Amino acid sequence: MHYSMNTIPAVLGRSEDRRFSWNTVCCLLLLLCILVTVFGTVSAATVSEQKEVLYLNSYSKGLEWSDPITQAIEDRMRDSGYEVNLHIEYMDEKRYQDMTYESMLAGLYEYKYANQSFDVIIVSDENAFAFIKKHRQVLFPDTPVVFCGVNYYSDEMLEGQTDITGVVEQYDVKNTLATALLLQPSLRHIYVINDRSATGAANKRNIEQLIPQFSSRADVTFLEDYSMAELENRVANLPPDSMILLMTFNQDRLGADYTYDASIRRVRAHAAVPVYGIWEMYLGKGIVGGMLTRGYDQGNISAQIATRILQGESPSQIPVVRNPPNHYMFDNAELSRFGISTENLPPGSSIINKPVPVRVLPESVIWAIGIGASGLLLGLTAMVMAFLRLRRARDALDQSERRYRAVVEDQTELICRIRKDGTYVFVNDAYCRYFGKTRPELLGTKFIPDMSDEEKNKVKSHLASLTPIHPISSSTNRVTIPTQGTRWLKWNNHAIFDDKGNVSEYQSVGQDVTDIQLAADELRQYQENLETLIDTRTQELVNSNAKLQQEVAERATAEDLLAEEKERLTVTLRSIGEGVITTDIAGRVLLLNRVAERLTGWKQEYASGCPLAQVLSLIDEKNRTPVGNPALLLMKNNESTNFPFRTVMVARDGTEHFIEETASIMSDHENRAIGFVIVFRDITERQKLENEMARTQKLESLGLLAGGIAHDFNNILTALFGNIILARMHTQEDSPGYENLTEAENAMIRAKELTQQLLTFSKGGAPVKETADITGIIIDSTKFMLRGSPSRCEFTISPSLWTVDVDVGQISQVINNIVINADHAIPGGGIIHVSAVNITLQKGTLLPLAPGRYVKITIADKGQGIPKENLTRIFDPYFTTKAKGSGLGLSTALSIIRKHNGHIEIESEPGRGTSVHIYLPASDRSINGSATWNDQPVHGSGRILVMDDEEAIRDMAAALLSHFGYRADVARDGEEAIALYKEAAARKDPFSLVIMDLTIPGGLGGKETIARLHEVDPFVKAVVSSGYSTDPIVANFRQYGFAGILTKPYTAKEMSEVIRKVLSVKTETT
Repeated sequence: MHYSMNTIPAVLGRSEDRRFSWNTVCCLLLLLCILVTVFGTVSAATVSEQKEVLYLNSYSKGLEWSDPITQAIEDRMRDSGYEVNLHIEYMDEKRYQDMTYESMLAGLYEYKYANQSFDVIIVSDENAFAFIKKHRQVLFPDTPVVFCGVNYYSDEMLEGQTDITGVVEQYDVKNTLATALLLQPSLRHIYVINDRSATGAANKRNIEQLIPQFSSRADVTFLEDYSMAELENRVANLPPDSMILLMTFNQDRLGADYTYDASIRRVRAHAAVPVYGIWEMYLGKGIVGGMLTRGYDQGNISAQIATRILQGESPSQIPVVRNPPNHYMFDNAELSRFGISTENLPPGSSIINKPVPVRVLPESVIWAIGIGASGLLLGLTAMVMAFLRLRRARDALDQSERRYRAVVEDQTELICRIRKDGTYVFVNDAYCRYFGKTRPELLGTKFIPDMSDEEKNKVKSHLASLTPIHPISSSTNRVTIPTQGTRWLKWNNHAIFDDKGNVSEYQSVGQDVTDIQLAADELRQYQENLETLIDTRTQELVNSNAKLQQEVAERATAEDLLAEEKERLTVTLRSIGEGVITTDIAGRVLLLNRVAERLTGWKQEYASGCPLAQVLSLIDEKNRTPVGNPALLLMKNNESTNFPFRTVMVARDGTEHFIEETASIMSDHENRAIGFVIVFRDITERQKLENEMARTQKLESLGLLAGGIAHDFNNILTALFGNIILARMHTQEDSPGYENLTEAENAMIRAKELTQQLLTFSKGGAPVKETADITGIIIDSTKFMLRGSPSRCEFTISPSLWTVDVDVGQISQVINNIVINADHAIPGGGIIHVSAVNITLQKGTLLPLAPGRYVKITIADKGQGIPKENLTRIFDPYFTTKAKGSGLGLSTALSIIRKHNGHIEIESEPGRGTSVHIYLPASDRSINGSATWNDQPVHGSGRILVMDDEEAIRDMAAALLSHFGYRADVARDGEEAIALYKEAAARKDPFSLVIMDLTIPGGLGGKETIARLHEVDPFVKAVVSSGYSTDPIVANFRQYGFAGILTKPYTAKEMSEVIRKVLSVKTETT
């Protein structure tokens, strides 16, 4: 009981010597203040071991439920006996609950605590609990976890987890309603205020299970689907014989959010009947009271468990606290408001807002206390200093005692330690209370609870069975308590052995299981009585009712089997990876499993009763026409039906999935059709991969044909190209034929580009790679292709873009082709967005690429887009929707990118535009610089040998070389070329360079010839020339001894530039 200052004289007024009483009181008060200060100083002066503790709060600071949890954890950590560094993280997941925010939180904690380890982690409420289970092994591996504030707990929640324990939030609706009925005898209506959140749904299921227990006294109505204004009007007009049970109302029907304080304040302001609750956070704000769950208790118990872990106890040895204490708590102001008497409150109830009498101390008394306190303060200073020194010496002992007390004294279980001879060395308060003893009456004695000899022998045998290998076991014993009668106790016994393997003492933790045992005995007795009754009755009716009894037994068995089968079916449906929909015989949906809900976009509660065709919308992939209702097809065929492979399902939100499906008829025991089962699986990703494989095979087949054509065509083009160039060189610009020759040369260039595209399909179109800066290629190619176009380009390119190993010409061709398509998709002109970024692909990506570093190029337009029926064909050779298109642009691009070990994909939506994504592997090499290209043929001097099986090409090449200032000799094959090379060397008039065809039908080709020439002259300079080859020499010519490559057909300046580059490289001749 608390007294104000003017209450003390009244208490002490019975003494004859009031002055002596006041002096005594003043001294005691002053001494108490000094001792409290001393103890605080001593505790603060103590240097404790530092511990690191992380606390994850699911919500934000200031929330009425979780703030007391935080306060309790802080209080308990201060009193833990350690110097605890408590890190608090507010996750704010009541407002932000999407996966993106969760990933951001995980990334933040990974960065923030990269170099920080924790001794234990405390999490409060479901969001933090789910987060730590998912991310603990990455963020805080092997760190013990203690949870609190978790509703509807089951052991399955910790499946696959280790070192996790905690306390369950177990609110008590039943006792709150029972108390309300006791306080309001005329109560006939119970109104439950609850929102439609996931928590609200769980609350409703819990309350619905309790309704049968109260249905005879009052009806129960849920107030859920209301706006706040509607709810205020509703509670203001409730009947007088009603009550309100406020659960959670954090969001109303219109989506408006309300805090706990706001919801109780609004309800209380309009309610005309008492409001009850189950959480202490509502107390003092408008509820009458009830059996309340306190956030502070949750935090306190979780912090106690965390302290035990800090002291070295394994979390696996600490059981989850499943039934934490709740408290009867009431608000006197609200009781008075509704005229409810406090006399009927449950025993032990706490009441807030009770009036307290206040008295004023006389001024003379206050002066006497002040003067006396000052004098005593001076006199006790020396004593305080001496006490401080003594306290420091005993601090280590006190700290150990506090740790042990924190673990044991606050437990509700019975805890004792007994020596081998039965002498008690420790008992906790719960043990003493249970057996009606005090500690002095038990410690040092061999107290044995009142039990039968049989039970005593059972205990002795159980303790004797404990060994160093199996030191822990449990047992159940029956004892007699004088005030309670026969009780059942379940003990967890732990034998403690010394170094020699002998028992030194037993530590036991007990729990009263009488209610469980009595229930089991009552059930067993009930079963025995029922069996006796059934046997007697059966005997009386055996002749007249035998058939009926057999039928009843069979039906009961069938119902049990049906219930088991239904449960197995439900679990199976929820677990399988296929979507399952069941309907009645009319085709109305009865059930969807989780996979079906996810794929169709329909939840069970909304789909139930809808026509199957509305929920499972199917179209043909080719012609986009609706596919028949599976149920109707089943009724027509009267057998299981497999639907077309290319069936497309359109989800509720418009998303499309390729599916495989099977439909079957459900029949009853008389083989009558009662409904249908449709099973389907999502094969969208598999379909994409199969389309990709088919496209690859098609391109490979066409590539072989294209390569062969290009090989022969390039030889023809080379001769034509060269001769046209020679003819133009020998023709005056003002001559009538000069313009015709120029047009012919331009036509040959276009023909060369066409054959180059054909070569790209073939295996002979291997890229000649070099390390390059892709930025320049992208910008130059894009700007070049948009010259004269009404469209313009916007670039977003990373300044630190990685280099790539590419064939510059081929990649430029890819950019050209895609930019042309983008420009054509915007007939009136527009903006083409081109971006390039660095990305790193991890293992498991859906892209058909190996993990590693890539440069991703995106070319996007806002044009007319590509119809869905054409998306699967856009990479097919010769497929085009343009009047003047060749149909080779995207096919060429695909072939080039694949030969660079990259990937290309297209996203398009009609009317909204197209985006093309190109992935190229990044190079580990840097750029060494690039040479300058000369726009005009380069002249020179020296002797050059040309080897080619085509006479026209030999003559043309010799004529061009002569025009450039070189002396030219020709050879039909490798044998002739080697002979000429040796002969020139012998005459001291060696060849400066050899240009040789790679493939000589029936003769010695370039590969064999260069090897022979290197034997003759290790410093020979040679250029390989080819129009097509599957040989790797084209892409890796230097590895085979060539100094350069000249791709057929070639122009005069290309030929002269290659010769200049090769001859400009100095060769050691010593």
